[in-house]
Amino acid sequence: MAEKPIVLSLNEENKKKVQSFFKEAYFETISSGEELEENFDKYEDGTSACFICDDHLGYSFSLEFAQIINSQCPQTPKYFITHDTENFNKEELFKNGFTDAFIIPMEWDVLKEKVEEALVLSGKTSKIFKPISLIDISEDEELEFDTFLYLPLNGKHIKYTKSHQKIEKDKINKLMQHAVSNLYIDAKDKSKFYKHVATKLKNISKDKAMSETEKREKLTSSVRNIITDIFDKSQKSDFSAGKELIKNCQSIISNYISNGKTDNWYNELLKLVGNAGTWYSHMATASAFSALFAIAIGHPSPETVALIAFFSDLGLKGQDYKDINSLNEEEKKEYLNHPQKSIQILKEKKVILTPDIEKGILQHHEKFDGTGFPKGLQGPMISQEAQIVSFADQFTFLTGVHKNQRKLSPAEALQEIKNNGSINPEIIAQIEKMIPQETKKDSKEKAA
Repeated sequence: MAEKPIVLSLNEENKKKVQSFFKEAYFETISSGEELEENFDKYEDGTSACFICDDHLGYSFSLEFAQIINSQCPQTPKYFITHDTENFNKEELFKNGFTDAFIIPMEWDVLKEKVEEALVLSGKTSKIFKPISLIDISEDEELEFDTFLYLPLNGKHIKYTKSHQKIEKDKINKLMQHAVSNLYIDAKDKSKFYKHVATKLKNISKDKAMSETEKREKLTSSVRNIITDIFDKSQKSDFSAGKELIKNCQSIISNYISNGKTDNWYNELLKLVGNAGTWYSHMATASAFSALFAIAIGHPSPETVALIAFFSDLGLKGQDYKDINSLNEEEKKEYLNHPQKSIQILKEKKVILTPDIEKGILQHHEKFDGTGFPKGLQGPMISQEAQIVSFADQFTFLTGVHKNQRKLSPAEALQEIKNNGSINPEIIAQIEKMIPQETKKDSKEKAA
């Protein structure tokens, strides 16, 4: 059976970006309104994997595109992408037939995941890998699906266990010793995985419990809904809406991030180590780490610290600025100004921020040694909340899974941050007490 195409109506830059995600996929292009009118009747459900449209031919064309394609292919996913946050209106886009809408660049990774799902549903034969939490796999239990291990230094997935093979206790212990928190499965086996964990949870009388994998997915989805609503012009911008936004964020934090307890603190930390994925999953993980580190040092309000982390990089809108030295002057200015931009975005949505939250957002890139930005503050001039968020953000990146980069263990990440002078040594010392230090033997095994 021939592979179903991804149908694009995009400018050249966006087209190249999408094609770079799926180098083995088959693409078709709609380049004009005339071409859409001439060929629309060849499309019907089952002939294409999905449709992706931007606003390069005008916003009104995008709506017309969705209407026409939706009349022919109501069940096939139709995605809209845009850089324009000033006119982003999800309600109007959905009403006209789009399945989902993405603000780029901050949602490139989310779009990629959605298209991967569409390719799987359309019958794509090559593997698309999905992460599952190691915590959801018990020792000596037989799995009805293959599992894979991701090697970030060469960007490859290798088979770890075969279908109907048990994962022995020694194997799980070895993964945990190396701070591996995820295995991977073929996306086609996702339903088998969820059936497996649902049965297991039911057998231990936790009918309403969620697997760690599902909890992580729901958290990331909730974060995405909150953030896109902030940019959505169909959402109200008044003080009652601002209060509702904060209430929703606090609900996410209390449900998924922080229960205020110190029991099994290090185990909770290990559940988050090694998470990979979208900009939203980074935000969610950094918020969770912020709450945990706030608990570790006895901060009176871990929820406040998590809320600061939640909002601190809104002003970046997903721009990936890993190497500031490679930026041009305009990009560098935008990057250095993003803390103030985050505050501006929230105030435009009529969100009332407490002084602690506003200060934490503005100062989360300041460094204890005075080399940070935007003001070059140092020492006690930087709020404790901002320092915790800064630590958590660095810790999230260093312990995360990134292609061509070795993932650090919690102890290694702590040492890296300790050495760079960015965080108050008193905060470092308090967190250091909570994280077991590695032996020389542990370090040699990781290097090997």
